Amino acid sequence: PYRRIQLGLLALGLVVALAGISASFFLARSVTAPVGQLVEGTRQVAAGDFTAQLDIRSGDEIGDLADAFNSMTRGLRERADMQKFVSESTVRMIQQDSHGVASKGERRQLTIFFSDMRGFTTFAENRAPEDVVQVLNDCLSLQAERVKKFQGDIDKYVGDCVVALFFGEDSVLNAIRCGVEIDKALDAYNAAHAEGKPLQVGIGIVTGEVILGSIGSEDRRDFTAIGSNVNLCARLCSMAGPREILIAESSFRLVQDLVAAERLAPVQLKGFTEPVPVYRVGSRSR
Repeated sequence: PYRRIQLGLLALGLVVALAGISASFFLARSVTAPVGQLVEGTRQVAAGDFTAQLDIRSGDEIGDLADAFNSMTRGLRERADMQKFVSESTVRMIQQDSHGVASKGERRQLTIFFSDMRGFTTFAENRAPEDVVQVLNDCLSLQAERVKKFQGDIDKYVGDCVVALFFGEDSVLNAIRCGVEIDKALDAYNAAHAEGKPLQVGIGIVTGEVILGSIGSEDRRDFTAIGSNVNLCARLCSMAGPREILIAESSFRLVQDLVAAERLAPVQLKGFTEPVPVYRVGSRSR
């Protein structure tokens, strides 16, 4: 009887030990598996993939952590999407300006670039909305690629107009090169879409002092450039014919030994008391 009791206790101990080991294994798996998913999701986010989502359904702290992770990735994804709607200078200002200094404004010397599509209003009136949006996006994307190529920053899109800012010592030359490249790219685009109306732009370029700052209300702001030079650039862009680049005298003086430009008769522009000297870069065909 004692031996049977001894064997029974031994068997019971083995069963309890196996049950404990099994329970520990499954408990560990229930903890380590979600943690492993969290680690993998964190690696994806660190690599720039904000689409990572965790499918962990539990009512404990691990489940709360997974919900927080999913909320974080949604926020990062929304933030990345919203960055497409603001300029790079705005993003840098937000990242660097933690004390609201930028909202006070600063004076900067830079080159302003305006590019406006010619005849697009008439084109849009006779096309389906989806076709208008597609063509407009194609043209703006083509221009944005060239602005970025020449170290410019898209400040904003105003309808079919591109407003860009160029900084640094070579800002004028980069802006002019950008305009020439845009004309060449549009020529290639028109050749590939011969069935549609040719897309052409007029470009204005001005170099001078502007005020950079966070402009707007408490709820909606825009980090942009303002001043008479911005207005002058807009006027030159409106004057420019298709495939024409007009630059102000302030820009011409900085590149007169590098760029062929034709001096035009001074023009009287709205908002300016004196006639404004204007130069046309190269031989632009109308």
